[in-house]
Amino acid sequence: MATATRKAPAAATVRVWEDDPMSEGATPIERPVPKFPKAGMKLAFDVPQPAPGLFDPGSPEFRWWTAADALTRAVEFWQPLLPKRQTWQRGPELLIRLDAGDKLNAFYNRETLTFFHATVKGRAVFTAESPDVVIHECGHAVLDTIRPQLWSAMSHEVAAVHESFGDISALLVGLQ
Repeated sequence: MATATRKAPAAATVRVWEDDPMSEGATPIERPVPKFPKAGMKLAFDVPQPAPGLFDPGSPEFRWWTAADALTRAVEFWQPLLPKRQTWQRGPELLIRLDAGDKLNAFYNRETLTFFHATVKGRAVFTAESPDVVIHECGHAVLDTIRPQLWSAMSHEVAAVHESFGDISALLVGLQ
């Protein structure tokens, strides 16, 4: 008679940044594994989901879970305030690109949230590891879902509204 092998239980927590990793005294924290949106405003990553665990900052797994945690917190914050069955501007799924190359930048372009990396003062910096940056960019996507006409408006004021909405999103989600 064959004996069943027990599979190790999946980790219940992941290690993420609570604050921007460049903040003075920033240290990773443990958070519950995020619960991803099941309908309407789904998140799709450009790399496979790693098993949950307590990964070190700078590792691809840590970056994945930090971004996933920040994004799910942002969607959980905004989704109840949006119309029922709301989707992203281009459909039910938003693609997340965690490391699109060597540039100190991040952006939303209606198709993706795209993050980069760069070396700053001899240290590798990944914009997808900053919850502040991730939630700010998600804020652009949220505003675009509820006011898509602002996207192509030719006005400095509209661009300022988009940037401030991203900042306010990061602030509000961070305070929750």
